[in-house]
Amino acid sequence: MAQDLPAYLDLIKRSKPEEIVVISKELDPAYELTALVVKLEREARRRPVLICERMKGTKFPVLTNLHASRSRLALAMGSPPDQMLATYLRAMDKPIAPKVVKTGPCKDVVLTGDRINLYDLPQILHHEGDAGAYITAAISFAKDPTRDIWNCAYNRLMIKGRDTTAIHLTAGKHLWEFQRIAEARGEPLAVAFAIGVHPAIALGALAIGSIDEDERAIMGALLREPLELVKCETSDVLAPAHAEMIRTAQAPSSRTSRSRTSTTCCSPPSRWRPTSTARCAPWCPRSRPSACPDRSPATSRSSSGCRARRRTPSSRCSAPTST
Repeated sequence: MAQDLPAYLDLIKRSKPEEIVVISKELDPAYELTALVVKLEREARRRPVLICERMKGTKFPVLTNLHASRSRLALAMGSPPDQMLATYLRAMDKPIAPKVVKTGPCKDVVLTGDRINLYDLPQILHHEGDAGAYITAAISFAKDPTRDIWNCAYNRLMIKGRDTTAIHLTAGKHLWEFQRIAEARGEPLAVAFAIGVHPAIALGALAIGSIDEDERAIMGALLREPLELVKCETSDVLAPAHAEMIRTAQAPSSRTSRSRTSTTCCSPPSRWRPTSTARCAPWCPRSRPSACPDRSPATSRSSSGCRARRRTPSSRCSAPTST
């Protein structure tokens, strides 16, 4: 099974063409995108994948509503809708270990240092009470500082500066535990955030198990092949080779809750066009990340590079989230 988001969008185009809507009109990232998703759901009773080619204030397009259909998620798992639970439990029982590859599409474009600017991403506001813009489709990949144990999970990132975001670490959760260990050792915790991934990868990140259960192997089982990983540019963290974008960061301390972005990598825009009419908006030099807001406390700074392969954020069913 293909491990990239564009291939999945092409699959939807072939099997469920009516479920992809491309919007060429410029939208305001402040509330308008959310209003459109809600209006479609309430009045038209539709939850299509929305690809917004032009967003005010950014060169990046936005994809939302990707996960808003049970049948689309079943398609991503290669399962009939009524067999999704059995398929998922089988993936947890018979995981497939990931494999490391030399490089991947996520490294087509690498930005580091002063080239990193999170304000280039769509600054999406969903609700009036939002504290700011959030990246809502980021999946964290991190390693226990003392053991070869990995954790993956969804984490919203509040944009706090050009290279700084805030993240909420829930006490008792595995990423919180990794951060606690790193802090006790006087070290920052290196984390990679994957944005724009195949839904099977996103589903695998939702697995709830013991701290030594590797969600990456569950992702592989859902994909029916080993998940391909690449080493990040500024740390030893391994991230999905076929992600649209990888943002690497360091969380210096749980007390400051801030993390700095060290690298942003992404892939070129031409790869995820799901229809012949979908055109990419003007891009930053070949890269194309996607961002979305929601809510989250805690901050991290980006330090590593990431590839903006095909900007396609994914969102959930009831909450119109963009990525």
